Amino acid sequence: TLTVAAAWADVYANPVNELYSIVTDAPGAFVIGHQVLSIIRAGTYRVVADAGSGGVLAEATLTVLPGLPERIALDLDSPSIVAGDTQKATARVLDAYDNVVTGVAITMSHSVPALDLQGLAQTMATEQLADAVQGTIAVRTSGSFGITASATGLSDATAPFTVAAKMTVPAAGAS
Repeated sequence: TLTVAAAWADVYANPVNELYSIVTDAPGAFVIGHQVLSIIRAGTYRVVADAGSGGVLAEATLTVLPGLPERIALDLDSPSIVAGDTQKATARVLDAYDNVVTGVAITMSHSVPALDLQGLAQTMATEQLADAVQGTIAVRTSGSFGITASATGLSDATAPFTVAAKMTVPAAGAS
């Protein structure tokens, strides 16, 4: 919550007690009279104070930063894939207002077994993006699994997914 107040003076530094208003281009901001009561979206915004009948304007740029980390958001490309395909997951740390919080280390893990009867059942790679961590896992075995994203001090986020067996159709004439 941010409160903005302005003091007005004439060219001789005498106080002017005219009513004024403040407007901003911040999405979702609540503005009443001379107070900006709430700005919850991180970003850089324009704030303009209007002295009323004198037509005097004052303009400022206001930068709102994300709040403290509150939770991890974990999104999968699909809730189900076919054996042999890849599953992509993206994890972001968010504040209380769903602003992305950068600079928090996120690790990813999964519940896919390392080996199956044919050998290696999965491979996983992670990539650090500007505002997220993206994990890609190639799964060769069917079943129900999960990908988990973790960050120190926050509850883990887990997203389940299923892997269906790959159906193959025998070639004509094959027995």
